[in-house]
Amino acid sequence: MDTTYEIERSRAPDGTEMVLYKCGKDYIIRADGKILIAGSNITSEIKLAELTCSHIHNKQAPKILICGLGLGHTLQTTLENVPLDARIIVSEIVPAIIRWNREILGISDKKPMNDPRVSVIQGDVFTLLKTSKEKYDAVILDVDNGPGALSLEQNSRLYEDTGLEIIKKVLNKGGALTIWSSEKEEWFEERLKEKGFSIDIHEIPIDSLNRRLYWIYLATPLW
Repeated sequence: MDTTYEIERSRAPDGTEMVLYKCGKDYIIRADGKILIAGSNITSEIKLAELTCSHIHNKQAPKILICGLGLGHTLQTTLENVPLDARIIVSEIVPAIIRWNREILGISDKKPMNDPRVSVIQGDVFTLLKTSKEKYDAVILDVDNGPGALSLEQNSRLYEDTGLEIIKKVLNKGGALTIWSSEKEEWFEERLKEKGFSIDIHEIPIDSLNRRLYWIYLATPLW
């Protein structure tokens, strides 16, 4: 069995302790002791990007906002599935996670953050969305552990009525909001419908026996 050891710890702007670990070849980020993301389970992050890009594949010069950098796999997969004239904005609130992606994590060998299509903004994504003067063809919401299993309390705003209304306003016609969740949240599905979204729900197996699932919601506004 591989040994897990700590590489570095830091704090989010709200005081949450963020710790980067390595276990074998995989990296793990914990927030106040809870696993935020683990490199051994990246299938759903890859699928999140693939579903998003598939939905907007006919868009000219698509503009995509990725909310939450994690270990960088969603960003890398997005880059692999969009044209050269695409523009990708990544919003990440924790400065250390940005630095870890640039300097430490395995995917940094591909240097997705150095791609000319990518802009990285350090800050609160709720504030970015609320004050945005730009429109996006897709918003990828990979923040925390989804609508219900939150590590950072302030992230709940993104999944509440106000957050969904703000996201709906910044989406171009034909655009989509894709959401990663560690659980199937029926209350959140009803909220999306109440806010005028049509939703497709995707089950993503974590293991070959389907003993555990993650969930992706692809939500499209009903204009």
